[in-house]
Amino acid sequence: MRRSPLAIGLLAATLALAFQALTVRYNYGGDWTALFWTGARWTQPAALRTPYQFQNSWGYDGQFYRLIAHDPLLRRSFAEYIDDPQYRYSRILVPGLAYVLALGDDRFIDCAYIAVILGFIFAGSAWLTMLAKQRDWPPWTGLLFLLTPATLVGIDRLTIDVALAAFCVAFVALKPGSAGWYAMLACAALSRETGLLLIGAACITTVRERRWRDTAATALTAVPVALWTVWVITKTTPDPVHRLSLIPLSGFVTRLTHPSQYSLSPLIAAITEALDYGTLAGVAIALWCLWRLRTQWTARPELLTSAIPVLFVNLPDVWTVAHAFGRTMTPFWLLIAIRGAESRMWLAIVPIALMDIRIIWQLGPQLMGILRGLVT
Repeated sequence: MRRSPLAIGLLAATLALAFQALTVRYNYGGDWTALFWTGARWTQPAALRTPYQFQNSWGYDGQFYRLIAHDPLLRRSFAEYIDDPQYRYSRILVPGLAYVLALGDDRFIDCAYIAVILGFIFAGSAWLTMLAKQRDWPPWTGLLFLLTPATLVGIDRLTIDVALAAFCVAFVALKPGSAGWYAMLACAALSRETGLLLIGAACITTVRERRWRDTAATALTAVPVALWTVWVITKTTPDPVHRLSLIPLSGFVTRLTHPSQYSLSPLIAAITEALDYGTLAGVAIALWCLWRLRTQWTARPELLTSAIPVLFVNLPDVWTVAHAFGRTMTPFWLLIAIRGAESRMWLAIVPIALMDIRIIWQLGPQLMGILRGLVT
């Protein structure tokens, strides 16, 4: 039984790898770089082998983190090929680990990057299994980490959000104040800027309990990301894009009142838009669950801090589809689901389910390609 977290984590990573292997073989002609979703409309550096490119497409976020993994210290001018280098480079953990794992060798960095993503799927599933044992939930609960929006999109498009999702599970499962706890907080902030919200929640708890030494130690976990961010700022130029609004839920309301326009057949477009509104209903349900759990806000401030992006991010691109807001705001959906399950408020699991349905619908062409390949 002591090995069950490791066994479940290994099974989850194996299942993720199996999907990647099947889709690469049957949909992308065996080219694993297709998982980075590089758009042909982006120029690629001549110093790197050109990856698989999606024609007439701007691609997706993984393509930028791939370039960062090949140039983590901004020595090769790859930042010129990234949409917002200051913003992207602040999330150094996943691409940085890929660079280190490959010993800086361009030939192995892409493979190492995929291994790092699978490693976080392993870790997130193992930590969720550990949490399940603590709460007397079934051990297979750990496999549900595969169904978080950040994990589903990370498997398909190698986005870095799966790392923060794993650290959110660790935030609940690990013992506060332990060495692993502090390391987790520092890494969470380096994986994505919203990881700082976990540090903020931990500081709120220690201040409330008047544990001043623990407060100082917790605050110090933000030092690595602060130093890294300052260094990145000195090496890059900022992008003028405004991502936040002081008006709560302005991004959500705007998306709610502005349906997306899809260049699809009428039936497929109607189904897609219906599923879009299903994900938006999931956002409303999650916020309702947050209110239902208000008696826990003092003891569990992470519920409130993780809600900040949901409330104040208003960038239209983020709110377009579940691939964006479902993935980037996974900490909130995940922590609401965990705390709701602890209180037997099963409604808290519904938001993730609704977002998963939309994400899997997006995977339909790939799944059909795999099916055709297997039966022919």
